[in-house]
Amino acid sequence: MIREKIVERAIPHAASPVAPHVTASLGVACMIPGGDASGKDLIELADQALYQAKDQGRNQVQISAAPVTAGMAEGSNRQANR
Repeated sequence: MIREKIVERAIPHAASPVAPHVTASLGVACMIPGGDASGKDLIELADQALYQAKDQGRNQVQISAAPVTAGMAEGSNRQANR
């Protein structure tokens, strides 16, 4: 939705190799907290997704999710059952 709103504004960007207007490439990441995962790992995933969006032509959203390990899944189930 954010990307579409930026494109709708049609802000001129004559120097862009992608489009004659401003576009947005976004990297989104998610993970279940716990185990050895850290905030730094989450930022790394988002950064990887951003560069994937840029490498695949820009003006798009790419999503990256951390793999769920058995311990992480069990911990999230315990918290949900409290």
